[in-house]
Amino acid sequence: MLFFLYRAFQVLYRYDETVRREVDGWKAGFKICMNATRQGPGICLSHTEKGIERLGKQKFSEADMTIEFRNIDAAFLVLSGQIGVAQAYSQHRFTLRGSIADCMSFVHCVEIIEAYLFPGFIARKILKAMPKKEISPVSVYWHAILNI
Repeated sequence: MLFFLYRAFQVLYRYDETVRREVDGWKAGFKICMNATRQGPGICLSHTEKGIERLGKQKFSEADMTIEFRNIDAAFLVLSGQIGVAQAYSQHRFTLRGSIADCMSFVHCVEIIEAYLFPGFIARKILKAMPKKEISPVSVYWHAILNI
């Protein structure tokens, strides 16, 4: 799930103006790490000149912002669209280390990605407002799966 989130992030950085504007607002080399638990699955992303790149998991200690879910179940609920990021935060299902402002920007991007990846009936349930889509969700899936 985290890997597909990364791929969708890459695709939408190229094709969605809102995601690109949010990411370009981050400082160069900004690193975000997300993990299910300390020993569980995780992913680190970095803002580079090319957009979003994936870093190795060993980069967790160098991250500017870290989102750590309390357990695998909490990560699954959020990443599978059963609950939204705002609800997960209000229920203390993850902890944040880093700037709240940077996190708000990241969450905005994740919500846009969720709007593309989840069917409308799921996205409307977990998002406060549906963002305008600039390309079709099928194109996002296609580009993310084939990494083109």
